[in-house]
Amino acid sequence: MANPTNRIVITGGHLTPALALINQLQADNWEIYYLGRKKAMQGDQSLSLEARVIPENGVTFIPLVTGRFRRHFNFRNLISLSKMPLGILHALLLLIKLKPAIVVSFGGYLGFPVVVSAWILRIPAIIHEQISVGGLANRLSAPFATKIAISFPTSQQFYPSHKTVLTGIPLQPGLLKTRAAIKHKYA
Repeated sequence: MANPTNRIVITGGHLTPALALINQLQADNWEIYYLGRKKAMQGDQSLSLEARVIPENGVTFIPLVTGRFRRHFNFRNLISLSKMPLGILHALLLLIKLKPAIVVSFGGYLGFPVVVSAWILRIPAIIHEQISVGGLANRLSAPFATKIAISFPTSQQFYPSHKTVLTGIPLQPGLLKTRAAIKHKYA
């Protein structure tokens, strides 16, 4: 394995900004692990987008077993929530094994157990909020995060100001070139 000070674990539900970060980290020779969901949907046998795309980008993908947060209550949701402690334990074991220097979460139900586990192990954790309001998983993860990167100033109200930094959304370099080309052609 590479130098543990250059080892990072990335997780979460927003894949596009995660891929932009991965692209930059690869250029800087980081050893990257992505904890994500293996299946596209519960009960579905097809692989999730991250399970397909992350390995194609040269990153080690590790499936994480956990429950998800849902905004309505029913028996199925109760079962899902009961898996959350399992997710924290699974993430804890993975982080002990991987020994990353830092964890970055891009929101979603997968991010919560990883950020909590990082907090338990005293591994710095950054969460990134991509939307203008605080997402549920990120708001629940915030007390355990070292820093919170937000994309919009309106997100600030959902997080502790002493932890929050306005960073914007990580973008793939090609996206900016495409935007400039379109603007030039149609301006």
